[in-house]
Amino acid sequence: MLDYIASAQQSLDVEIYELTDRRILTALEDAAGRGVRVRVMAEPRPDNKPVNASALADLARKGVLTRDSSPSFRLTHEKAMVADGVSALVMTMNLVAQTFDNTRDFALLDTDTADVAEIESVFESDWNHLPAGVDDPALVWSPDNSRGRLLSLLNSATSRLDIYAEELTDRDVLAALSSAAAAGVRVRLLMTDTGSHDPARAGRALIQASGAQVRLQPKPFVHAKVVIADGSIAFTGSENFTAASLDSNRELGLLTTDDASVARLTATFEQDWSRPVPAPRP
Repeated sequence: MLDYIASAQQSLDVEIYELTDRRILTALEDAAGRGVRVRVMAEPRPDNKPVNASALADLARKGVLTRDSSPSFRLTHEKAMVADGVSALVMTMNLVAQTFDNTRDFALLDTDTADVAEIESVFESDWNHLPAGVDDPALVWSPDNSRGRLLSLLNSATSRLDIYAEELTDRDVLAALSSAAAAGVRVRLLMTDTGSHDPARAGRALIQASGAQVRLQPKPFVHAKVVIADGSIAFTGSENFTAASLDSNRELGLLTTDDASVARLTATFEQDWSRPVPAPRP
């Protein structure tokens, strides 16, 4: 992440939910100091707390252009960067210290010209609090198209679905997973149980009853949002599998068929799958 920020020569645009990691902040300040136009747009109240305010104030004092995210959305939960208009990082991670030490998260480097252009275009629209136009088939945007594109991905699987999820409560997603498992698709879900009031418990029980396999990973905490279908196409992004995330937030994900990216995601999933114990049967 630090190398990516350091690589920017002309511009760096960041749209993020949480930004408090001092190493990242210093790298952004350094970029501005060497003449890069750095713009950071952040959600003003993640978890209903002004956790980004101090970081944005520090950045502004060092020449970074900062702005609260658009009030058009329930939350801006997107996690992305665009460097020099030629590459983008599409991330599951927030830029906070625990991301790099304690959570399972991913970032995909995207150099596709059309993808990068649309991510930059949406940044400009969100920066100016204007409606955004989206039509790139590889990008998964909330609230614009994420529900349809994620359900299409889940329904496309013919042999296996491997999923990382932090939150899983959306009825349509649960129905798609249950249907896939009942139809003989091997469905494997990795999550972290957050306690007796975990809202995902009912959903996990539902898909298990249809034949899905569920394992709970205490550490690292599963913050990732990933779907790997048939070992050939993967979704990675900021979208949680909840109605609010799919329908009301600003979110961004990427669909990729890049062999190396899918293989790396799959290998990491297999590594994590081998560690936890299965969740108790409902």
